[in-house]
Amino acid sequence: MHAYIVEDVLALLLVALLDHVSGVHLLWRRHFWLLLLVLNAATLIADGYLTVRPVLLYDDARLTLPRLWRMPLEDLGYGTALFVLAVLTWELLGRAGSRSH
Repeated sequence: MHAYIVEDVLALLLVALLDHVSGVHLLWRRHFWLLLLVLNAATLIADGYLTVRPVLLYDDARLTLPRLWRMPLEDLGYGTALFVLAVLTWELLGRAGSRSH
């Protein structure tokens, strides 16, 4: 298996585990999946543009999934994992803040 997909899968599994262990359960919320859809649509547009220009370049030997335009689909995993981690952190800080008042 190539590196980009391994890193994607590990990042996604880690944030899913953090979501479960923290008890926040973002991944069970319907509106959260809608936000992920919007995020990934924006990623497709921005990353697609940057790879067509070509501002971003990728090593084809490290890609596993097909490309959409010139953008490797592995890029969606990184953005998704980062988004989940950011919202999860926000939720956890909000819970901690509400307990301190």
